[in-house]
Order: sequence, then C-alpha cells, then structure tokens
Amino acid sequence: MSLTLGLTPDWAVADQSSCSTPNVIPQCSAPPGNIQDWTQPHIRYYELWNEAQNTLYWTGTNAQLVALAAAAYPIIHQDTYSMLLSPSVAGPVGNVSAASGAT
Repeated sequence: MSLTLGLTPDWAVADQSSCSTPNVIPQCSAPPGNIQDWTQPHIRYYELWNEAQNTLYWTGTNAQLVALAAAAYPIIHQDTYSMLLSPSVAGPVGNVSAASGAT
C-alpha cells in the first residue's frame, strides 16, 4: 500500500505564486519553504473515514468500520503525538439524494 502526497499547504510554501484555491482550501505546487516541514512530519489527527453515513463514501457495514478502526488504532498510535478520530458525518448538500444516507 502506498500513500501519495501532492501539493504543499500554503503555510508551508515559500513561493506563494504557485498557490490557488479551487475548492476553498489553498493548494500550492511549489516545494516546502522549510525542508524540516517535510522531513519531520507529525500528523496530529487522523479521521477514520470521510462521511461514513453517506453511501457515496462508504458502503460497508458498521462492523466493518469498527474492524477498520481496530486495525488503524495501533498503527496510528505508534506516533504518540497522533490521535484517531471517529468518521465524520455530514448533512445533505448539493445533489446528494435522500437515499444516500446523508440525511
């Protein structure tokens, strides 16, 4: 399994001219201004799953979600700085149908 990182947060980039905000969140294509931001990362919060009640994002069972949390917990807590959060929830937005579970 691999994780691909792409784009640099606007707070970490030296070249602000490479930044845009297509989805409200600033994203930049320039490298980090301080390489230490890249070599010693600590991710404080991990969200187990995005909007797990919405079938656009999760079609598994609650038991499968609990099993995923049980597997993720010891891995994430290898870094004592990190915390595992519950899945997020969201209400109906845009064209999400009532059948999606987002209500």
